[in-house]
Amino acid sequence: MFILCASSGQTTSTTPSRMTPSRRQLIAWTTAIVSPAACLCCPPPPSIAATVAARKQPPSLQHWEYGNPEGISKWQGLCKTGKSQSPIDIPLSEGTSSFDADTTASSTASSSSSLGPLRFQYPTFVKEGATVRNNSHGSPQINFPPGFDLVLGGKTYSLVQLHFHTPSEHSVSGGQHFPIECHLVHRDNTTRELLVAAVLMKIGTANPILQTGLSSCPRHSGVDAPIKSTLSLRSILPPPRGMTSSSGGRRYATYKGSLTTPPCTEHVRWVVLLDHVTVSAQQVLDLMAFGSGGKDWKQTQRPLQPLNERKIEYSL
Repeated sequence: MFILCASSGQTTSTTPSRMTPSRRQLIAWTTAIVSPAACLCCPPPPSIAATVAARKQPPSLQHWEYGNPEGISKWQGLCKTGKSQSPIDIPLSEGTSSFDADTTASSTASSSSSLGPLRFQYPTFVKEGATVRNNSHGSPQINFPPGFDLVLGGKTYSLVQLHFHTPSEHSVSGGQHFPIECHLVHRDNTTRELLVAAVLMKIGTANPILQTGLSSCPRHSGVDAPIKSTLSLRSILPPPRGMTSSSGGRRYATYKGSLTTPPCTEHVRWVVLLDHVTVSAQQVLDLMAFGSGGKDWKQTQRPLQPLNERKIEYSL
């Protein structure tokens, strides 16, 4: 798990408004990759009275959360019993030192020549019709009007919305996580099948799409606000390699999985892009603070799930 917590052993305030990280801390928080562990900056559990009151509610009415006490371990249904759950680790070839290096598929997963190019048929600019809402689970959610299509394998999927998780939910090469993962949620308008394109984000220059989401999002959940500025979705997609955007040229891994939040519905097609886009260190902290309403640093990551008998296919 990628953890944005100080590791020096010193006592550090977890209130963003009072926290002034040094440059060294920012670099450590936004580039460290560590093994799964409990976050030292998680907020304290609510009062006993609040916990008892929540337990009296029917399970269908209980509000799910990432943190304690109603954390991920409390998620029910397919979240506990499903055999095709997401996220997962995406193996890359042995000897690949960089996520963005030219690579072939790992011997543990097959490389398929039958996979076609990934064609993002998005307008160059979004001038009207897009809205943003607080999804109440740690991210601004940008909703899109019709006309934003992704074509894969002869099927056309329409972009419904995008949102963010921090740290990344998927990992590569045996558990390497990234500061942020963007999910672009698409739907086949005929079969209603969901396809989620996952974009992993590294520390670098600030990302305009994330910045628009953070600056335009209402403070209260469930309220849609129009996005008045012009958006360019190119900033959320890795550039194609050696080919024009209309021809594809983007490397990806694909598998059958699930939603990563309750109810963890399965039969979701995942496309994990194998090149990254950038996000600034400050945006990582801003997204974590957004998820908690400015009270602490919130992580919105479901742990990796077993692959079981599923097959990962690659287009490289």
